[in-house]
Amino acid sequence: MIRAQLKRGVASTPPSKEDFAYERIREAILSGELAAGETLVQTKIARDLGVSAIPVRAAVRRLMAEGLVTQEHYHPPQVAKLAVNELEQVLIIREHLETLAIKEAIPRMIPRQMAVLKELLHELEMALQNNDMPRFGILNKRFHLAIYEACPYPLLIQTITDLWDKTDRYRSRTMFTLVPHLAEQSQADHRRLLELIGKGAAEEAAKLTDEHKTRGRRLFLAALSSEQNSPYPVDSHRRVAEE
Repeated sequence: MIRAQLKRGVASTPPSKEDFAYERIREAILSGELAAGETLVQTKIARDLGVSAIPVRAAVRRLMAEGLVTQEHYHPPQVAKLAVNELEQVLIIREHLETLAIKEAIPRMIPRQMAVLKELLHELEMALQNNDMPRFGILNKRFHLAIYEACPYPLLIQTITDLWDKTDRYRSRTMFTLVPHLAEQSQADHRRLLELIGKGAAEEAAKLTDEHKTRGRRLFLAALSSEQNSPYPVDSHRRVAEE
């Protein structure tokens, strides 16, 4: 499990072994490699990462402070289980903010920003062709946030980014693995969205964004419910989004 994270490598050398262990374990949780409720055997993780148990224990304490790991008395630490109700609230708020952000961004989009979106769309295509769903999830987030960079309200952009980071805590990047064919559907929306941005069709793009995210939310929450064996009533009349 954690060994796979090691093989992927890191972008830059962390300043300490604790930071290295923290980054690798955190990424394994967010990517779904470590599942909700899974016990963290710290000696094995240390062995996989090639470090002692001391930095691993320190990293686990940091992850507990973030809410990604829990530990009961006299029991080993575990990956935190998902609070689906809280996730739904975050997604509802984020969807409305993203719809506003894209309306404000499109009239202000400049050629340099369009070029970035086209490159990200190409990278998404490559991830889809390679069936690399974890990478597709990462690129999906980058694509949408890159659109909002043209929005003139920094506080709005930061709020959306913070909320998206919060959904990463719920392993939202795994949605494309959990839901069959969702990546293909989402990529078709991405292509259409880029066309609308190029035409300056802000209202139409906002409508597509709303539909895109509502579909993703419903399918993702349903998949999480099935995975946890705890039925979750997804209200089809509520407008919530994830992608």
